[in-house]
Amino acid sequence: MRFTRFCLIVQLLSLQSCFLFAKEEVGAAAPVSSYLGETQDLRLCRRVLVLPIQATKMTTKVRKDLEATLISELTSQGRFQVLRMDTATTEGKEIYPTERRGKIDPDLVVDLGRRYQADALLLTRVTQWFPYKPPRLGLRLQLVSVHSGKVIWAVDQTWDAGTERTRLDLIDYARTTLAPQANMHGWEFLMLSPRRFGRFAIRRSVSTLSQ
Repeated sequence: MRFTRFCLIVQLLSLQSCFLFAKEEVGAAAPVSSYLGETQDLRLCRRVLVLPIQATKMTTKVRKDLEATLISELTSQGRFQVLRMDTATTEGKEIYPTERRGKIDPDLVVDLGRRYQADALLLTRVTQWFPYKPPRLGLRLQLVSVHSGKVIWAVDQTWDAGTERTRLDLIDYARTTLAPQANMHGWEFLMLSPRRFGRFAIRRSVSTLSQ
């Protein structure tokens, strides 16, 4: 009898430990601070010109990887043709100072739109960047209509891996988006690579277009 009772206690403790561990590892996609305008405005965007990402403290290698991921994710949405501006050109750089002041110059938007035959421009700024563990990345994206001058899609979000919210989001991202890994803590590798963490943030941002 005592042996049977001991076995039951061991089994219960084992099940409880498994439950606590599973609960610890279950993630959930965190909501992204975003704005999506009227469907009609978005429908008129057949060609979107993506301007180079503005990032003062980020290495060129990481910034270019972010831009490549942004282009890829936007293209995979299938909503519009994505045009990429040559990063060697100085075109479009004069827009960012007006964006920083809170009002994008509509004349500059129209001028660039006509030159590239685009219906909208996408401006992206890195607002925060800390590449070491736990990493932190802030992004502000604004899709501006060439025809109306209105912002028809925007994201303004900071992902801080030092917070529980972002940690659970990373777990969900690794589980649902990345290829399954034998290591149950594979999501932690996302915090060790600035480029992978950046891709995570870009994909979360672009996903709000489908909401």
